Amino acid sequence: MMVQMTCPCCFAEFPVEAGLVEADGKRLAAALGVMDADLVRVLFGYLRLHKPAQRALAQHKALTLAVEIGDLVASGEVRRNGVSRPASLAVWAQAIEQMLEGRSSLRLPLKGHGYLLEVVFGLADRADAENEREREQRVREGRRPDAVAQPKPKTSDAQARREALENELYDIAHRLRFEQISEQDAQRLRAEAPKKHGF
Repeated sequence: MMVQMTCPCCFAEFPVEAGLVEADGKRLAAALGVMDADLVRVLFGYLRLHKPAQRALAQHKALTLAVEIGDLVASGEVRRNGVSRPASLAVWAQAIEQMLEGRSSLRLPLKGHGYLLEVVFGLADRADAENEREREQRVREGRRPDAVAQPKPKTSDAQARREALENELYDIAHRLRFEQISEQDAQRLRAEAPKKHGF
């Protein structure tokens, strides 16, 4: 007996296998499987912003967009007009949520990631400016510039290790997708990755 799923958009039922029949569907599932849950949560809404008015978003297009977003987030920065700013996963997710909330003012379907990059850069630029103000304030107060408002080392270390693990898992999926490694090698690397990063 096939497992039935319900589409969250049109509420039609379909067998879960049907969504994975095409190679692009399998690749999309693999790409999403290694992304952070918070990113995946907003990514589906972002993909819908690229859907043509009279038809569904093709799986190969959804795959391309998802992989591009994954690469952008994994870089840890956002670059516009030759200027880069640090951009965490949380900033990317916040930017997508902001776009989804203001969907009615967007010109749809989106043709690329240009608008998202502008929103992310704006958020990252404000955060960077705030960090700089805090650093200058600490200097004026005679404290070390890097001495404050940092998360507890243990939490920071765990978060850094988690991000490193997620990046490695994404890289494995990416290399497998482009046939740079075999499925057997990918399974071995995925199994070794958590221990390598202390999990």
